[in-house]
Amino acid sequence: TLVYLIRVVFPSMKEEAVRLSYTDDLTGIYNHRFFIEQLTLEVERQRRYSTPLSLLMIDIDYFKHYNDTNGHLAGDQVLKAIAILIQRGVRQSDIVARYGGEEFSAILINARREKALEIAERVRRNVADTRFPNESAQPNKDITVSVGVATSYAPISKLTDLIREADHALYRAKKNGRNRVEG
Repeated sequence: TLVYLIRVVFPSMKEEAVRLSYTDDLTGIYNHRFFIEQLTLEVERQRRYSTPLSLLMIDIDYFKHYNDTNGHLAGDQVLKAIAILIQRGVRQSDIVARYGGEEFSAILINARREKALEIAERVRRNVADTRFPNESAQPNKDITVSVGVATSYAPISKLTDLIREADHALYRAKKNGRNRVEG
């Protein structure tokens, strides 16, 4: 039985511990730590092979209002549902993570700007077309997301440059009326 524990139980416990360290507890998608590690790897790959690399920053519009109106348990359900909708909107090879709070990110590997904008719009539409409980009480009468898109073709000098560019695009989307894609 000791051999069984060492060979079967402990390795699976280690694998589970590793999985949990990279997974967001609430949504089940990757967490911020995994996002940074994977983006670092993809930036390195992009430097070597000069392939395009795109990044989406996705924020739920008026999420604080939804939480304040419906409670945190309802807000948690929205976060879970939106994580699934984002995953359905990206390609299988893309990496979706919870960036923090009500913000998500997606690393679009080998995606040119046009493809990244297409994927971002699909994500935006997936969320806007989904019915959520009590969304009619939202300021825009709907649960929506704003999406910022950044694409780099030339070698990226710093990881933070791509994040900053996607973040600036996200803030433009918010400033220009929300429920939109900017890039």
